[in-house]
Amino acid sequence: MRPILTRAEVHSFDRRAAELGVPSLSLMENAGRGACDVITRVAPSTSLRFAVVCGAGNNGGDGFVVARHLMLRGRRVRALFHGSADGASPQTRANLDAFVALGGELVQISTGAACAAALVDADVVVDALLGTGLSRPLVREARAIVEAMNAARAVRVAIDLPSGLDADTGLVHGVAFAADHTVKLAHRCQALAVATGRAIVGELHEADIGVPRTLPGGPAPRAWLVESSDVAGWLPARGAIDHKYTAGSVAVVGGSPGKTGAALLAGDAALAAGAGLSTVVTWSASASALEGRVRELMVQTLEPGSLDESLARALDKKRAIVVGPGLGLGAEASSVVERLLGWSGPKVFDADALTAFAGRPSALQHARGPLVLTPHAGELA
Repeated sequence: MRPILTRAEVHSFDRRAAELGVPSLSLMENAGRGACDVITRVAPSTSLRFAVVCGAGNNGGDGFVVARHLMLRGRRVRALFHGSADGASPQTRANLDAFVALGGELVQISTGAACAAALVDADVVVDALLGTGLSRPLVREARAIVEAMNAARAVRVAIDLPSGLDADTGLVHGVAFAADHTVKLAHRCQALAVATGRAIVGELHEADIGVPRTLPGGPAPRAWLVESSDVAGWLPARGAIDHKYTAGSVAVVGGSPGKTGAALLAGDAALAAGAGLSTVVTWSASASALEGRVRELMVQTLEPGSLDESLARALDKKRAIVVGPGLGLGAEASSVVERLLGWSGPKVFDADALTAFAGRPSALQHARGPLVLTPHAGELA
C-alpha cells in the first residue's frame, strides 16, 4: 500500500529526511530532475518553448531546478519569478541564483498581466508557484497569475500539486491551475485521493526524490492507498481440484423493476474478483427480466410475503453478500436491509442499502460480522 500524507506530514517527512542526513538541497535537486524527466517525456520536441512559473517557497525551488535541467538539455526555457529573492527560502534562492548564473532567462512578474505577456509564446507552462503549502484562498496577485497560466494556449504541467488546490481537502481555493499533467514528488497527498482533486491534476506522474517512502522515525501515515498489487496478494490461488462451490459463493441482493443493471454488474464483478458462484437475489417482479440476460449468474427470488423464508433460502451456504444495488427504497426493501444487517457473514452495503440508513447512521453499528460500506459522496453525506 502507498502512504497518503497530509500537508503537515509531507513537511514532517522532509524534515526527517534532513535529520537522517539527506540535505534539503539534494531532495530538491532530485525532485526537479525527476520532474524534468517527466516533462520531457510528455513534451519531447526540442523546438518547444517552456515557461516555468516559480514562487518564493520550496515549490518554486523545484521549479528553478526544472528550468535549469531543461536548459541543460537544450530546451528553450525562461523562468518567471513571483516574489522577492530576499524573501525566498534558502534552497529556492540557491537554485534561483544557479539558474541565472548559468545563463538562464529570468522574468520577474508581479501581476497577471505581466505573467500573460511572458507566456504569450510558451508551448509548455510549468506551475511551480505554490505546491502543497496553500491552506487559504489565493491572494489577488497570485490568483491573477494562476488565471493567466490557465489562459495560456499551452500544455500545462504542475509540479507536486496544482497551485490553488488544497493538499488536505482537495478543494479549490477560488481558482486552481488546470493541469494537463501533474508530477507528484515522493508522496501522494490527500487531495489526490478525492474526486475534486483528481479532476484538477490531469494525468498523474511520479518522480523519485531519492529516499524511501517511509523513514525510520518519520511520520506515521493515517491513510493508505490500496493498489492492485495489494489486492492480488490478498486473493488466494485456486487449487487444482477447486470448483465453484469451494471457491466461494456470493449473493447480490438487489435489482428492482427498472434497476436490474446494477445488480447484474455487481454479480459479474463478484465472479471477476474470484468467486466461484454468484447469485442475484431479487424481487419476483425483476427475476424474469434478469433470467433472460444472465449466463454465468444464478437468480433467486425475494417474496415480500415471506421475506424470512426467502432470505434464508437465498443465503444458504453463501460466504459473503452484497446488499443494495438497485434494491429500491420502499418499506419492503428497507425491511430486507434491516434483516441482512444481522447476518453474521461478511457484507458489503452499497447504494440503496445505505440510503435506508439516512438520518440514522448509528444503526449500522449494530451489524453482526464484518461490514463494508461503499458510499458515493451523496450517500456518505
